[in-house]
Formats: sequence, C-alpha cells, structure tokens
Amino acid sequence: MITGRTQKILTGYGALYVTVNEDEKGLFEVFAQIGRGGGYTASFTEGIARLVSLCLRSGVPVDEIIDQLEGIRSPRIAVDHGERVYSIPDAIAKAIKRHIGMPASSRPSRRMTSSAGRSRRTSRWRRSPATPRSCFGKA
Repeated sequence: MITGRTQKILTGYGALYVTVNEDEKGLFEVFAQIGRGGGYTASFTEGIARLVSLCLRSGVPVDEIIDQLEGIRSPRIAVDHGERVYSIPDAIAKAIKRHIGMPASSRPSRRMTSSAGRSRRTSRWRRSPATPRSCFGKA
C-alpha cells in the first residue's frame, strides 16, 4: 500500500509543496512543486525531486540524501515553522526529515574547507565506485 503526505514549506522563492510517498519497504518517491509550471525555479525544483526519487529507488540511504541537500544556501532565506530555510534543496531535505520524524537539530553539519577557502559539504559515508554508476543503470 502506498501512502504519502504533502507539506507546504515557505522558501525565499515562494511556497514549496513537497509530497513524500512510501510503501511497505520505505520512502520511494518525492514530488516538489513551486510557482507556475514552465519557469526556471519550477523546472530545477522538479529536477531535484526526480533525482531524489531515483536515489531512493536505487537504494541510497535517506539520511545520505538529506545530508547532501541540507544546508545548501541561496540568496533568499525564509523561515518556516521556526526553522531557517536556506534554499529549495534545503527545504526538500527538511520536508523529508519531517516526514520520517527526524528532529530538526539531529543532523550536525559536516562541512570542510576546500583549498580555495570555500565551504563545501562532505559525507562521512563511503560508497563503492560502482554505486553512483548503478543509479543510472550502467554496470
């Protein structure tokens, strides 16, 4: 049986509607919609949701997906339910966290500074070289 929930999250680009669907095996699909269809913001938002869905169906752990999206910043910041929403990818991560019941403050930020001095996200989880390729159907 498939169940899902749609959440409205305020972003600096307007209201974002995120639907997270799951079945007996867990999360498998995310839809995200913002603004009017056909616009730049709407198209890249849909693209992010499609890639999240692909990752979920390919066995990428949910907390890894959250870790990669959470904290991405954009020029426009909003506040939703007392939490800062830094970007649309950050809002999608927050929607997934809320859906699975993960507290807002339960994920410490894992950032490191590159040689250029810019902050970038890193992950403590390691993947085998074949994993990313298998997500796209290549052996």
